[in-house]
Amino acid sequence: MSLTLYVFGVADILAGAMLWHTAWFPVQWLHIIGWAVLLKGVYSISVSVWSKFYFDVMGWIDLLTAAILLAGWSIPFFWALPIAKGGWSLIAAYAESA
Repeated sequence: MSLTLYVFGVADILAGAMLWHTAWFPVQWLHIIGWAVLLKGVYSISVSVWSKFYFDVMGWIDLLTAAILLAGWSIPFFWALPIAKGGWSLIAAYAESA
């Protein structure tokens, strides 16, 4: 499980960096990471609903991040949410493996 959290955390941090400064990345990368984060968000929300937990903030952050990346929008300071979420995932994965 911790390897999955590491990969998801790195994906979130990369998506946050892409939201922060989209000119650093090719458009193809924005679309690939956008679709990956979208699938991750849909998976997170569907598993939460299946478990009868209807307040999955992390999944909704993924969906918003993916929508912004795929639409090519620039919302100031929204990049902080996926970066913080990715950092939290990396810390949780490290704590689980220790």
